[in-house]
Amino acid sequence: MANGCTSITDDGILVLAKLCPRLHYVSVEGIRNLTDDGVKHLIARCLDEMEKLDLKKISKLTDAAFEVLVASTSTGDKEQ
Repeated sequence: MANGCTSITDDGILVLAKLCPRLHYVSVEGIRNLTDDGVKHLIARCLDEMEKLDLKKISKLTDAAFEVLVASTSTGDKEQ
C-alpha cells in the first residue's frame, strides 16, 4: 500500500480507511509516523474485508494496537 511512503500519518490512514473500507491487503511496513490510532482506524473501518495487515517495522506501535486487533478478530466475525 504505502510502498516507500514512510511519512504517512494517522490522519492519512484515517482518510484511506474511510474512503476504502473494502481493502483486502494493507501494508504499512516502515511508516515512521504511524501509531496505535492509525492501526485502530484500519481495524475499525476495514477489518471485515481485510485478509492481511502487514505491521512490520512500525516503531511507534504498542501492545494497545495489537490488543484491539486480537479482540476484533476474536469476536467470531473473522476467520482466524
